[in-house]
Amino acid sequence: MIGLLFVLACGLVILAGYRDLAEAGSVSSAHDRSRDYESAAQRLPWVVDLYQLAGSAALQADEYERAIILFQTARRKAALTPDGQFELGKAYFLSGDREKALAEWRALPNGTQATVSAAPYLVDAYHAQARFDDEERVLRQWLALDSKNADAQYRLGLLLFADAAPEAIPLFESATSNSPELKPGADGLRVALKTALEDTSPAVRLTDCGRTLAAIGEWPLALRTFSRATQADAQDALAWAWLAEARQQTGGGAALEALQRAASLAPDSAQIHAMTALYWQRLHDWQKVRAEYEAAARLEPQNAFWQVSLGDVYVHLGNLVTALTYYQTAVSLSPGDAQTWRALAQFSVENDVDVDGIGRDAALRAYALDSENAQGLDILGRALLATQQYDAAETFFKRALAAAPKDAAPAYHLAVLYLQTDKLALAKQYLLSAQSLDPNGTVGGQASMLLKRYFP
Repeated sequence: MIGLLFVLACGLVILAGYRDLAEAGSVSSAHDRSRDYESAAQRLPWVVDLYQLAGSAALQADEYERAIILFQTARRKAALTPDGQFELGKAYFLSGDREKALAEWRALPNGTQATVSAAPYLVDAYHAQARFDDEERVLRQWLALDSKNADAQYRLGLLLFADAAPEAIPLFESATSNSPELKPGADGLRVALKTALEDTSPAVRLTDCGRTLAAIGEWPLALRTFSRATQADAQDALAWAWLAEARQQTGGGAALEALQRAASLAPDSAQIHAMTALYWQRLHDWQKVRAEYEAAARLEPQNAFWQVSLGDVYVHLGNLVTALTYYQTAVSLSPGDAQTWRALAQFSVENDVDVDGIGRDAALRAYALDSENAQGLDILGRALLATQQYDAAETFFKRALAAAPKDAAPAYHLAVLYLQTDKLALAKQYLLSAQSLDPNGTVGGQASMLLKRYFP
């Protein structure tokens, strides 16, 4: 009798397990599905994949901690597949434990779909950690399993571009054919690489590629490229100067030593003096900045840019009279350059130096030379605002905003104009716009301060 009751009890448990399994297949809620699979797993221990199914459903329901427990249970029962291991890593990742996630993904067996699923996460992590050799290894494994993946092609192309390797060119071409949205970036890199490869010097090729990487914000990768350029030719002064720049940009240290090496190799290079000036500028040592730009100006006395730079230095040193002299020298050297006139106008407006005369005249000259430049339109608007020509200023601020709709400055300056003319609703509108366009920047911060002051 006892045996019969035991069999009946076991039968009821098994029936309940299969009922749970049937319900798991019919419910729409990922949470309920996970619970049903877990209940079925407890009642049907010989159905080995149920804990993984329960974990997958919990992950879908955003129940990451519970998903981790379920996947770990599947692992203890030797029932965790590579796909389940990928999902375990994803649960760790989404719960904030990136290291455990990466450990799971690194341990995946090669040649599985799970490897492809994990590859983008590993590539992102290795790139962020500047572990470029590991990144390249994962990308090659990824492409071995998914040969037409445009993102993998582009990213491997980027790493090879950093080595000035011709192999990058067909990767960029294939990436653009498989994903047209990658075309602008990939085409730019492909053209830059072809141009770099025309030089016979490995150091020059690497330096050129490094500069392109720096221009698109890939400073850690550029750092490696510039380092390899100096190894290729230890006498290449420009490679050392760019290595210094990359070191300072990435906080890697020893930037000044590299700049000193560059200066010793090319003491008569205005460009290296200017790059040294930038180094000291970031450290706010304006006397040393001045000395470097003065050296550049002595070497290239007809270069208006060095005069503008010296003008900026003297603004920071508090000597506006000398600063004005340098800006005026710049426009006399380059009267057909709109950018130089914009610099003079900006100096005048921001420092309230004869805005009605010098500032407005310089802004109008810049506008005449380049009437569609958003910065020039904004500066002209500021000069007109400063001289209380409100209608004209409003027109130019709106034109600047139309030319550069993502630039917070024209929106902020429009708001200031509306505050001065008591159009408070419009002022608030454009302050909010400037704040949203530049939430973490200087202009956005200024907009936030005015919002608190006038619209508490």
